[in-house]
Amino acid sequence: MPYHIIAVPALLIAWSSAAQAQAAPETGVKVAVVEIQSAILSTREGQKAAAEFDAKFLKDRARLEKEQADLKAAQDRLSQKRRLAWLPLRHTLIVRRRKMLLSDIGEKTKSLNRDNRQVQAEAERDRVKVLRELAPRAIVAIERFAKENGYLLVLDAGSAPPSVLSSATNITGDIVKLYDRMFSTAR
Repeated sequence: MPYHIIAVPALLIAWSSAAQAQAAPETGVKVAVVEIQSAILSTREGQKAAAEFDAKFLKDRARLEKEQADLKAAQDRLSQKRRLAWLPLRHTLIVRRRKMLLSDIGEKTKSLNRDNRQVQAEAERDRVKVLRELAPRAIVAIERFAKENGYLLVLDAGSAPPSVLSSATNITGDIVKLYDRMFSTAR
């Protein structure tokens, strides 16, 4: 219940802020919205970084897919052994092999899950690193665009809660173009 008490005033404040911002053109105040992450990843540098990122993790993805295929093959062997378990002469041998397969499947599952978590964590660290490297330049482009076009306030549409006032004020594409013009020869 306490969440509702906090949420209602926050919604009222956001609503009144949105209403004031929509009334802003009458007073001459211009507000724009940009999706900063999208803008960064859409620039030439962002696309180059994304390609390097994909190339780096292609090998890991292939290894994880092979581990997944090995695990599925072991699971298929186990289900096949269950169908043959009724043979009386092979019962003891099949029970031992089944236990070994179950153990093997358990180990492979643990290994695959661990490797998957490690690759995801490393990928997230690299993604954040790229965004942190390119964000200051994107902010310079945003500030320049805002100053040249008379925007008093530029909001990040990707922040929580999204504070999008109007799609007409979304300047993400303009920021990408300006960023590429400003920094195309820098790297």
